Amino acid sequence: MKHCGLEFELEVFLCQTGCKADNGLPVGKCLIFRSSFSGFCNVLTKRFGSRTCEKNAGVMDVNWVRTGYYTKELAKGILAAVRAARRAA
Repeated sequence: MKHCGLEFELEVFLCQTGCKADNGLPVGKCLIFRSSFSGFCNVLTKRFGSRTCEKNAGVMDVNWVRTGYYTKELAKGILAAVRAARRAA
């Protein structure tokens, strides 16, 4: 990925985005994002880059297909990161 200019990486924890299993517990899955701009990564890391949930849903309780769709909170965070990157460019 670095040869494509995507040299910055961050982890987004779905439990911070509001993603929950049917039992109401947050999903502990982590997504990896890569970018050519560090500011994009910094915005997302501040919002979603730490796991603070005390308990996560069990593996068998999660609808894994549903975790492939972004929550509104994550989508808003991505838009904020894009706006920050555009302002800095």
